[in-house]
Amino acid sequence: AVLQVFTIAQGKNADFNASMTMDFLPALKKAGVKDFWVYNTNFGGNGQIVTVRPVEKFAALDGNLFAAANLPMEVLQQMFAKRAATVTNVATDIIRLLPDLSYGMPGGPAQ
Repeated sequence: AVLQVFTIAQGKNADFNASMTMDFLPALKKAGVKDFWVYNTNFGGNGQIVTVRPVEKFAALDGNLFAAANLPMEVLQQMFAKRAATVTNVATDIIRLLPDLSYGMPGGPAQ
């Protein structure tokens, strides 16, 4: 899975959420992403949003995810400019879910 932790700039939560729902989620769906989970850190996260995108194989990480959405370059640039204006830091990790050790995922871990 691709796990990203976004640190949201002070006062920019509404802008980040609007960009996520109006720009990124439709683009991800158009690109063929089936599952995408967003978590808001309520305690101790200092304005952090965590996203998780499961991937079947490491090969799914090759190339540009949004290329499959066939969005014009101008649209992609606007999307990422909006995001850049709302976040102060983004940390990306690739994680592996192990069925016998993982819990809490919607629908349970993939088999």
